[in-house]
Amino acid sequence: DYCNLANEINQYVEQEHKIIMQAEEDRQHTRMVVAGISHDFRTPLTSAMGYMQMVRSSEKLSGQNEEYLDIAIEKTRYLKELSDEFFALSVIENRREEDKQELSLRKVLENVTLGQYDWIQERKLSFQVQLTEDLCMMRATEVDLIRLFENLYSNARKYAVNYLAAELRKSEGRILLSMENDTDRNVRLDTEAIFRPFERMEDTTAKGNGLGLYVAKRIVENYNGDIQAELPEDGVFRLKVILWSGE
Repeated sequence: DYCNLANEINQYVEQEHKIIMQAEEDRQHTRMVVAGISHDFRTPLTSAMGYMQMVRSSEKLSGQNEEYLDIAIEKTRYLKELSDEFFALSVIENRREEDKQELSLRKVLENVTLGQYDWIQERKLSFQVQLTEDLCMMRATEVDLIRLFENLYSNARKYAVNYLAAELRKSEGRILLSMENDTDRNVRLDTEAIFRPFERMEDTTAKGNGLGLYVAKRIVENYNGDIQAELPEDGVFRLKVILWSGE
């Protein structure tokens, strides 16, 4: 009886192992399909945006047709952003350990921050940035870190009213990034819900696809980190990211 029971348990474990392996293969296949579809969407959408911009600059449109074209451009832009986020998400989910290398998180953040200069100046925001002198080395892929920082800045771009601040520091082997901006006082925020796909702040007209912070959260979690949000009574929206240094 003991032998029969042991054989049955072994068969059960083997079947469970096969089911798990098949499920993982199915997930990988689905991710690859999503990545392929997202990539195929991006190319024609980019071309369509270019052609519509050329038509927009031709100065041969009636007032009503100009309005219709602007709507088409805006809708195409939204689809382009959506496909970009889906593609980024599919790449993140399929990231391999051999794709990673030792990188300076501080240097990547510096480069991404410099790329925000134009819109910050255009909006006339008070901008403060404090970066540690430590290089904040960690094993990662540069495209993941760039996407993370760009999505955090993109979120601030939608909701900042007067000022934006970013801080990077290192403490006890942890890399701590915080980003904050003031908001419209009428904005309400569920600090858990905003990291879900297609969730956006309430009572706001800011444009967005609701995937930016979700993708940011997936990136952070893939590096065994944590990301949190808060909006206290002072009306300042704060994002805090914790990552582990490789040093």
